[in-house]
Amino acid sequence: KDGKRICLMTTSSPIKGANGKIIGAASIVRDITKEKALREHHERTEQMYRELFETSKDIIFISGVDGEFIDINHAGVEAFGYKSKKEMMGINIPKELFADPRDRNHLQEKIASNGYAVEYELRLKKKSGEIVDVLETSTPIRDDRGEVVAYRGILRDITEKKALEQKLKESEEKHRSLIEHSPDGVAVTQQGKFVFANKAFAPIYGYEGVNELVNKPITQ
Repeated sequence: KDGKRICLMTTSSPIKGANGKIIGAASIVRDITKEKALREHHERTEQMYRELFETSKDIIFISGVDGEFIDINHAGVEAFGYKSKKEMMGINIPKELFADPRDRNHLQEKIASNGYAVEYELRLKKKSGEIVDVLETSTPIRDDRGEVVAYRGILRDITEKKALEQKLKESEEKHRSLIEHSPDGVAVTQQGKFVFANKAFAPIYGYEGVNELVNKPITQ
């Protein structure tokens, strides 16, 4: 009446006369305007999340309890060196993805205990066998009975970060060793106190060892 468009679902059945000929039809009409709008909204939302899933730079996955991939995005396929999603979906996760298969059991126990895992550090491996360090954040997917049927999560590759941290640590240890064994006295102060001193520095202040000097005020 007001010119507004609506969507209708019609179910019709023929009405037959005494001679068996169709003389009319009985129809049931149902307004499905809201139902159709909700379905279209759901489809748009699903498409939006699918695009986010596929274009994310982080590795996003859904895996089964027994160790199979249900879904994984392009970033995951690329990161682990597989040719296609189909190829990666066919692998056994504990045996072919984890450097140590027991780590997946530990992760599942963590999720069972806490209800989730946040930035859980793991060592995984590429198809080539190369080790990859990652942080996993994941949650369980449950069925109507509350049973865990799958896991969904995000993996962030920290391989380069860990390698850099190791190099910095080695460099720091090397320089610390050089300072500690230097014939010249070297000390570091903070807020008016000694926080570090090498062996050569302690005698300058009349102390026999470094431990006596650390945390002492520089004016003492």
